[in-house]
Amino acid sequence: MMTITGITIYKGCHYKKNLKATYYPFEKSSMENFFGDNIDVHVIVGKNGSGKSSLLDIAFRLINNFGALLYRDEPRNAADVLNYVLNIFADLHYEKRDWETGKVSKGTLCCRNRNLWLEYDSRIYWLSDEKIREKEDEELYDKIKGSTAPQYFFDYYTFDKKLQASIAKMFFYTIATNYSMLGFLALDYSEEESLTYKLPYGKEDTEENQHLKQWCYAQNWIGSLFHKNDGYMCPIVLNPYRDGGQLDMNNEVGLTINRLASLLINDGDEGGLLENYRLDELVYRMDKDFYLTFEKGETEELDQGEMFEQIKVLYAMGNTYAYHILSNLGIEITDKTSRTELFACLYLVYKVLHIAGTYPSYNKYKKLGDVNNTFLTLKKKNEEEVVALAKMVKERHSHIEQKAQQTITFLNRIKELRDNNPNIDLDWMEQPFEYEGYRFFMEYEKRYDRIEELTRRLPPPIFKQEILLKKKVKETENGEDKWVKQIPFGRLSSGEKQLVRGTEGRVPVSRIIGVLNNQY
Repeated sequence: MMTITGITIYKGCHYKKNLKATYYPFEKSSMENFFGDNIDVHVIVGKNGSGKSSLLDIAFRLINNFGALLYRDEPRNAADVLNYVLNIFADLHYEKRDWETGKVSKGTLCCRNRNLWLEYDSRIYWLSDEKIREKEDEELYDKIKGSTAPQYFFDYYTFDKKLQASIAKMFFYTIATNYSMLGFLALDYSEEESLTYKLPYGKEDTEENQHLKQWCYAQNWIGSLFHKNDGYMCPIVLNPYRDGGQLDMNNEVGLTINRLASLLINDGDEGGLLENYRLDELVYRMDKDFYLTFEKGETEELDQGEMFEQIKVLYAMGNTYAYHILSNLGIEITDKTSRTELFACLYLVYKVLHIAGTYPSYNKYKKLGDVNNTFLTLKKKNEEEVVALAKMVKERHSHIEQKAQQTITFLNRIKELRDNNPNIDLDWMEQPFEYEGYRFFMEYEKRYDRIEELTRRLPPPIFKQEILLKKKVKETENGEDKWVKQIPFGRLSSGEKQLVRGTEGRVPVSRIIGVLNNQY
């Protein structure tokens, strides 16, 4: 159980706006467990412009800076690099209760511009390295270190993985949810000075070059906090995802269902994710109406069978959008490619072109973003751009590319299975099937350490997905529990769905509320 107890703002903090330089307590409710076990609710009340959002934003900046320093040398692969926000003079106070022993530990995350340290149970963990500190910062460092007993002061170095893990456990994970149209807009944070830890220009990102990294000026630190593909390394994530300030609610709902399927599979019969509900079945049906997405010319329509054959022809031609997109995603079409695989290839080309025409982060490829280019030859002058577009979709791992990469995983796995059994039959996928049979056929593991790994191995979006639940009810005669099966997810109440929509990773729904703070 984790509780924020207050925030202290000091003079010199650039982001206090209407707030005063003082201590802001977050008092505990006098009603123990009124909202349920392990739920702690705080409410910030004030007039518009009084500083409610400013107070939370300062907390978010502090938590961001904690992650930026703690994991400064860790590769983030698909996720954006974290920036360290400058000009913060504030403390974040919290308490953490050990679930097993009941012991309560007090922690304070302290930030004085480039100096950041964590005070926890009388110990001090100094996170700011000598590269980020300036000469005038050394006086503060020496003062705090000199006033602390040597056995209670720890200099953090990123090569000390045991200390890194230990410090992470002393802190907490934050999910900040803001569905306001004007919330978390990158433009509002664009002038805030921040630092990013990177190699000098022209240096390769190799193990031998890591010592050359340095802190450089950067801007727009907030964009990195929308990316969840870092294995929950950064201790804060912002919801929902915003691409250039834009929200796609249809996509958010789709991602919720897709992620919920992964969570329910991982949850198994142990439960905990949905109170009184368990997963009964996941049923998949091929989306055979997908071909209606396309047009051929102005009047002539494509039928499904024609499209399957045409994608084979287009790939064989070599000078088409389809060929260059698929080949640069590592996908090959042969005489043995099944109808199901051809359907997936068609979807993959469509999805890449749709991404180019839809999302601001792909704006430089917008002119390629007509899904009907799927069936066209490619002009030589555009070939390099299409290749770069395909590689960008393959290498990035935000929510934008998730469906495309699900499909790539599907096609690559089928190829692996066919290499071992050339006569593999996929016709059964054209009929409704259940996830467990699919998992067994694809020879996938039942559970994974990371939800992202499981999600990538779910059937791709060429299949419509239906979640069927079973619900625990009380028998009227003897009072024993009874499970009612085959309840579609769509029949849950709006309140139950809203709780589900707040979930992230493997955090139980019972701990989700507004701005959620939860221990690792």
